[in-house]
Amino acid sequence: MATDIAKALTQGEAQELTTRIKANVESLWYLLTEAKERRAWDALGYTSWGEYVRVEFDISRIHAFRILNQANVIYELAEAAGVLPAGNIPAIPERQTRTITPEKLPQAAAEVRRAVERGVLPTEAIRETVSNFSEAHREAEKQVIASDALPDVRRVYEAITRMKQGWNAEDVGPAINNVYGALDVGHVLDEVTKSAEYLSELVRCLRAYLERE
Repeated sequence: MATDIAKALTQGEAQELTTRIKANVESLWYLLTEAKERRAWDALGYTSWGEYVRVEFDISRIHAFRILNQANVIYELAEAAGVLPAGNIPAIPERQTRTITPEKLPQAAAEVRRAVERGVLPTEAIRETVSNFSEAHREAEKQVIASDALPDVRRVYEAITRMKQGWNAEDVGPAINNVYGALDVGHVLDEVTKSAEYLSELVRCLRAYLERE
């Protein structure tokens, strides 16, 4: 992505842009991209882009690049909607644009174009598209969590079954105490309590789901 003007900044211009970035959080994605591409960090005497964003804005280099990705997504979708310059568009939350990876960006842009062709307002088409991708990402994450969780739940059930069959619960505490000491028994108790609380919550959620079905 490129901003509308790619000319390097003078020191005075760089300082003025840096002040605008600090005062305009909602436009951070647009202004920070301008600062990156027009080398504001160099004009202000910083040795690197990472040092500039860390000192001036107290954000990490990684987060700064996430914001730049946010800018790239908004810019490409704005272009697809025919509403450049992209700086005229209200900011889309970074956490949502993060779900539109470079591989998915052409698909998102095509979705925006189709929405605009149907008569949807450009800014609304962009917001709807980003929201759709964000929701699809959340649903995909839920599926991954479910796929990972089920084998673990089964293993917990099998482990508890083996323990019930293999030893008397009343003998476990004294036996562990004799071998490891009271502090270790307390630690085991804390961990078992946490696990029991989580399993109780899991049971509650599963029952609630079954009642809805």
